[in-house]
Amino acid sequence: MITVLTDPVPVGRYYFTEFLKKLGRGVKQLINPRQSSFKRLKPKFRGHYAVTRSLIEGLEKIQYPYVYNPKRLKDVHEIVVVLSGRDALRQAIAWKREGRIDHLLAGPNLMILPSQYTNLWGSEVDLCLMPSQWISKVYQADLPSLHGRCAIWPAGVDTKYWKPFQGKVHTKIILFYVKEYDGPFNNINSYIKVVEMMGYKVEYIHAGQYSPEQYREALKRCEFMVGFSHVDSQSLAWAEAWAMDKPTLLWKNTSIILQGKSVDCSTAPWLTDSTGYFFSNINEFTVLFHQISTNQLIFTPRQWVIENMSDEVCAKLLLKLAFNLSS
Repeated sequence: MITVLTDPVPVGRYYFTEFLKKLGRGVKQLINPRQSSFKRLKPKFRGHYAVTRSLIEGLEKIQYPYVYNPKRLKDVHEIVVVLSGRDALRQAIAWKREGRIDHLLAGPNLMILPSQYTNLWGSEVDLCLMPSQWISKVYQADLPSLHGRCAIWPAGVDTKYWKPFQGKVHTKIILFYVKEYDGPFNNINSYIKVVEMMGYKVEYIHAGQYSPEQYREALKRCEFMVGFSHVDSQSLAWAEAWAMDKPTLLWKNTSIILQGKSVDCSTAPWLTDSTGYFFSNINEFTVLFHQISTNQLIFTPRQWVIENMSDEVCAKLLLKLAFNLSS
């Protein structure tokens, strides 16, 4: 059995911290009683919602026993995975030092760069979980003591929710997914003109401004998707499109400034020939768009996700990484 943490177990000073948080919420309601009439729903999954959801539901789908954010210390088991929450990681490090747990895996949503919190990456952390290869390289370059302790583990996709629309799609709609990073894209209009000149209509979805239901409905209507992002550590949005059997053309970027440093990056670290292609400029886009729209290129994006990035596959990969620590 494994323990998955996104919050510390409420014992010791962490119990006191939680008490202060609840006290603060009570004071806010006294100051503004109107807020007390609205019940704030507590999210089912903490930390990065999609990452936590994938692991927990993946473990359930493969019927592997786990404990998620236990309330009692005695419910913590020998293998601990801290997905997010630096307080949770500090607590798990203390357990490792005390011999309370055997193995500790941490990541991928704890901080931007490990050098920000070097005290959290001591020998107690057996594996640092990274969502892609380029992130792993950045982390190891930023903190060389992580060499040999980084493992690639992407979160998965719920292939029962993200599945192809059963009816036929003859809408000639192309979905443009725009994710801004360090400013908007200024030349998207030129790409829109190429699409429209070939007889297609463009619909838009903007990162952070849609619900899963809205994104799924947009994917149902389109024939394929064009993505614009300056950088992505994994980009589950691309994988969700692939799970619905929608190939993608994705703008390519290979470097960004991160915490004042220039680093190599990717806008789609898991893109393959089965799921789509990169384009770097309008000329490459035009050629690829013509090839896709005339069925010269064949893709199998959903099959790739089922084999490589479903919740079940990714949960099994994490267990394999954890079990290898014991061998």
